[in-house]
Amino acid sequence: MAWFLSVILAGLVCLVLYLIGWMRWREWGASSSQGRIGGFVAILAIAVFLGWAGGHTAYAGLKRVEDGHVAVVYQWGEVTGMKGDGLQFIAPWQQIRTESTGVQEHTFTHVSGFSAEVRDVIASVTVDYRVDREIVLRLYREVGSDWFNILVEPRVRQYFKAEVVLYDADEVVANAEEIEGRVRDALVADMEHFGVAVEGLEISDWTVWDR
Repeated sequence: MAWFLSVILAGLVCLVLYLIGWMRWREWGASSSQGRIGGFVAILAIAVFLGWAGGHTAYAGLKRVEDGHVAVVYQWGEVTGMKGDGLQFIAPWQQIRTESTGVQEHTFTHVSGFSAEVRDVIASVTVDYRVDREIVLRLYREVGSDWFNILVEPRVRQYFKAEVVLYDADEVVANAEEIEGRVRDALVADMEHFGVAVEGLEISDWTVWDR
């Protein structure tokens, strides 16, 4: 928005100066000093506009993408491409969202389920995951920028519930490692279809409540 306003303002100011200079040049002629001044003003107006618009475009468009990240480019709300890390030029009418391509960690708190005799089981689930840069663009186009919460969170909660319900309440914590392994394996297999690599999963802070 700032770039658009700046260019419009520059265009209006320089247009007025150009018209003043052109009219003076036309009225007095190129052979007179007044006419030459008018011609100079007209040329100066063009140069100022090009410098102003070009300078602001360069200033607004140069973006630095952090190492180990990619920038997904949006134009008018649609995903149009992707840029790698380092200094990149993004057109002022475009926007970017950055995404890490390294291993990231996210903890889901208050993940709940029921034991076999319908007692509440609550835990925290930490997921380590990674997305290759070639997959990021596909995820943003097919799922959206909130792909992690859309794809991963409901699956973590679903697989947790599916496993803890197989045990009585007093057996859940004793079999925590086995439950964790099966939840991890299910999530790994499922997320492979989307190109997301689940590097690890840990379940902690177990709580079993009486109903």
